[in-house]
Amino acid sequence: YAELEHIYRPGHADYTYDMRYGIRDHRGGGRASARATVAQVVAGAIAEQWLAQKGISITAYVDQIGPILIPDVTDGNDIDHSPLRCPDSFTEALWMDLLDQVREEGDTIGGSVRCEIKGIQAGVGEPVQVDLASAMMSIPAAKGFEYGLGMASASVQGSESNDEILVKKGKIKFNTNRAGGLLGGITTGEPIYFRVAFKPVSSIAQPQRTATDSGKAIALQIKGRHDVCVAPRAVAVVRAMAALAIIDQMLHR
Repeated sequence: YAELEHIYRPGHADYTYDMRYGIRDHRGGGRASARATVAQVVAGAIAEQWLAQKGISITAYVDQIGPILIPDVTDGNDIDHSPLRCPDSFTEALWMDLLDQVREEGDTIGGSVRCEIKGIQAGVGEPVQVDLASAMMSIPAAKGFEYGLGMASASVQGSESNDEILVKKGKIKFNTNRAGGLLGGITTGEPIYFRVAFKPVSSIAQPQRTATDSGKAIALQIKGRHDVCVAPRAVAVVRAMAALAIIDQMLHR
């Protein structure tokens, strides 16, 4: 990283950290680096154990890399033993080919992670509660967050968005879960599900125009080993941050 000490890398937070704090760690990005998430993953693993005692489980997996999404029904590929954290082996093979192609081009590609939280009862959370969103958007490289129908809500009608409320055996149930388990920032008792979009890894092997901290225009071609897609590595971080957000709300009830 020595040669990058005075160079702003495109896509990284080098320039903004310098403008905000007047100092930056050029050896990988400092606080803006994904390395900083190790403490969050450790804390999240502990939180998951506590939540499991309450019957709450959290799963996360990659559901999209580039333009390729997993199908609605997967073949149940073992996520923990999948190198791309994919629940569908056919899709994983397509992703592998895509990643090889992008790597040969000296480029990177984005992806998204889907997370599901089951077993949480109704009434957890607060109005205008944004803990899950802020937790996910605090993860390096995260560029978007949506739960339930998410951005698709903008293109449907109310009849296609609402979840009808039913009474089954004297208990309130929802006929569907388009809300993603949250209404007004408070849990409905249905599973919470959301997606987090991650940008392509910023360190690419292709030449890019940039500048030094002294204002000199230069061309930069980043060397070294860098991931082609960050999404598979982000799965553990998404799970951890979800666990921390949920346990925080439960302990504040």
